[in-house]
Amino acid sequence: MFAARENEPEIARALLSSNALINTKNTAGHSALYLAKERKYSRMVSLLKKKGAAPLAFKIPKGELKKTKK
Repeated sequence: MFAARENEPEIARALLSSNALINTKNTAGHSALYLAKERKYSRMVSLLKKKGAAPLAFKIPKGELKKTKK
């Protein structure tokens, strides 16, 4: 979680190589993928997805979804 939040891909890579759980959530219910996406850390997002981060672990905050016209 720290590695994703602080945009440290090398640390994330090392942790994942040591079998760290990739889809764990913090006390707010956010995953590492969510934190990386929220901060627009594209390199970290790519790494997490490549290593198997679950897209469903990404929680969309209220108000982020916009209605589309039909």
